Amino acid sequence: MLRVVRIGLIGLGTVGQAVVQLARSFAATTFQIERVVVRDHQKVRPDGLSVTSDPRDVLEDPAIDIVVEAAGGREPARQWILEALANGKSVVTANKEVMAYHGPELLAASRTHRSYLGYEAAIGGGIPIVDSLRYHFTSASVHQVYGVLNGTTNYLLCAMARGRSLQHALVEAQRLGFAEADPTADIQGLDTGRKLVLLIHLAFGIWTDPDRLTVQGLEEWPSSLLSRLDSEGLGLRLLAVARRGNDDRITAQVRPTVVPKASPLMGLQGAQNGVGIITAAGHFWMQGPGAGGLPTATSIWADIRRARDIDMTEAAPPDELRAEPDPVLMPVWSIAVDPDRKINDANRSDEGVIAFPRFDPPA
Repeated sequence: MLRVVRIGLIGLGTVGQAVVQLARSFAATTFQIERVVVRDHQKVRPDGLSVTSDPRDVLEDPAIDIVVEAAGGREPARQWILEALANGKSVVTANKEVMAYHGPELLAASRTHRSYLGYEAAIGGGIPIVDSLRYHFTSASVHQVYGVLNGTTNYLLCAMARGRSLQHALVEAQRLGFAEADPTADIQGLDTGRKLVLLIHLAFGIWTDPDRLTVQGLEEWPSSLLSRLDSEGLGLRLLAVARRGNDDRITAQVRPTVVPKASPLMGLQGAQNGVGIITAAGHFWMQGPGAGGLPTATSIWADIRRARDIDMTEAAPPDELRAEPDPVLMPVWSIAVDPDRKINDANRSDEGVIAFPRFDPPA
């Protein structure tokens, strides 16, 4: 018997448009975009879309089964998600900010109202990392998760390694749709930190405050420094790392990190993301597009389909612990900015040396 699942979509930006583009039937279920919440309902939209500027038209409509939140930000997204769950609707979101800051509250509401809350698209774009950590890697304990979690900064680092300035690379990334109009959260590492909070929760069952993580973003490093790293068989990646120690303490950080060029991390080009998971069963590696509408929408649609099949009695994790991770201790790689003093002194750091942590992934 054919089922019809009706979806209310909040937000019609790059991701929201891709969600509409990928709408189709699966097996015996027809997924129908019933209504879309937009800022300006007078703007010309694709044929067949019913639009509104009032979120209540989605949140309170008893005919809508699933709400997809693709607007971003902490508020009013948090309130929208809570209202949808309270009204018995499943919710799917790509919003890493609201999940990182309010995940415990939102997941608790999901369990209270026995309504599914999916956030596969909030960490690695099209990479199915949430599903993997929630189900696949639960049999063998996780010791460490690490990876490149932000497509914008990875694109910028790749461009800078080719001699482009940070500003020129950013303009190019914005033109190609890899960077937001306001890229502050990406460049400062905040976006990666929020995703790491979610990875820590999934891998170790612990929530942490994103504002208490050790986070450092990108800078306008001299091209000579990146060239010297390259000559040593090394490169830079904005790396997120979280580890569980023998004493069960969690250490975590987000920092530009020196990585051997032979590592899969350095094989991530452009907006690619990659996540390594080290478990008692071995070392696993996953990579794929970490930015862009279609990759993110594939994860959203995976959650939409999952929302129709999941048994909420099996979805509740144990009571979450809370911790403030210490920084990860790594070997420090120091490199002279201008060993031959070819750069004007006004452009040199006080010490003339920049120190990066160095990460050597397991073979």
